[in-house]
Amino acid sequence: MNRVSGVIRSRLSVVAIALLSSGIVGSSYAGTRTGILNWNAYDTISPGQMAVTCTLTWSDLRPFQVPRTLVVDNTAPAGTVLHRWGYGEFADYQYNCTGGARGSDGYYVSSASAVIADVRAQGQYIEGPEGGGIVSPGGYVFSTSVQGIGLKIYATPYYHSDFSSESVRRWALTIYNAQGSAPYDSGVEYGTNTLNNGVFGIGFKTNSPRGSDSVNSNYYQFQDTSVSVSLRAELIKTGTITASDYGTPVSLSMRTSNNVFGATTSQTGDVYSAQEFSGSGITLASPACMLNNENYDVNMGDWVAYTWGGAVRTGNEKLVDISLKCTGAANNVYFRFEDAGTATASTDKNIRVYKSAGSGTDVVDGLEIELLYNGEHVDVDGITLTDTGTHGSYVSTNNSETQLYSSQSTARFTARFLQNGQISYLGPVTGKVNMWVTYE
Repeated sequence: MNRVSGVIRSRLSVVAIALLSSGIVGSSYAGTRTGILNWNAYDTISPGQMAVTCTLTWSDLRPFQVPRTLVVDNTAPAGTVLHRWGYGEFADYQYNCTGGARGSDGYYVSSASAVIADVRAQGQYIEGPEGGGIVSPGGYVFSTSVQGIGLKIYATPYYHSDFSSESVRRWALTIYNAQGSAPYDSGVEYGTNTLNNGVFGIGFKTNSPRGSDSVNSNYYQFQDTSVSVSLRAELIKTGTITASDYGTPVSLSMRTSNNVFGATTSQTGDVYSAQEFSGSGITLASPACMLNNENYDVNMGDWVAYTWGGAVRTGNEKLVDISLKCTGAANNVYFRFEDAGTATASTDKNIRVYKSAGSGTDVVDGLEIELLYNGEHVDVDGITLTDTGTHGSYVSTNNSETQLYSSQSTARFTARFLQNGQISYLGPVTGKVNMWVTYE
């Protein structure tokens, strides 16, 4: 009896999904609209003079136009935050008013008659389990073009001016459907609850409190007012992601106000529009897997060469554990194998072995290496796909701009010698196989 030792090696060719992302756009104000209110011609103190000038500025970050690919799978529970925009990355608003001349008209004292700058976004809301909100992280969310993805908005207000009374301060800012009521605490974050017709909006107001002095025993004058609101937002998984959702842009269908100031003011400047939240730069990608190592060496041990009598003989199976790292739960991970040698392909679709590890040309007839998965023969023909099922589990990117291949998994194959003819060679042998991994 003669002994033959051998080694099987594999080479890697991987198909993977890469994460695309442009740089984060810094906060900047790109839209400005000014409203001017004059006292009427019959005012007894300042007829026709400027009562107040207000300016609303808004950012032009357009977060949904920034190219970004999000990896998501259905192992992530409802309420999972898929992406966060921080403050200065989603939307910002600044409202400044400068008071003018005194007037005798008390019409603008009340909140309802104030000089108002209104910015509203309206869309469909998503209810959580049993009619409640999405419990984690809390509150109702806007629906998006992908049924299982919603948008949650948070607002932080800032008061930059002093107010003559708490009621005037209360009137200065309204965050529609905020999880809290005016007057708000400056610098404190408020979640939003868009249950009421899916409306989210910000209302800025300035009023003309009554005053008196030795010159005018009864007058009204608008105060200088400066208020700002910064928004951040989260894309949240709210339901099942289907195969058709992958590659589909995640966008909002929202109606926004475009007049900003009320009809009582003369207005100039930019027109506020839904373009602030338009765009199709965000897409979903299914999870990807790749091999942890590019090369695998498997010592096949020794083979006793039998005198060929027409009956195929096989050796003991050796473990071939292929280590994977995935960005999530990748379904139907397939492997495809191809003999890397130069000899004529095995009729039985096995791996041919060669006399020299370096040449890969001196084939050894009568001995091959059979590859198996779950005890079943694997065709090594460069065509056949072997489905190894689902690998990996959900991985939170934590807003990283690169995919995190941090979910580990293993595809276990086995290999064994197979003698199917007379062997006339003594010495070491090597077989090589190229390997591809794909997934759905």
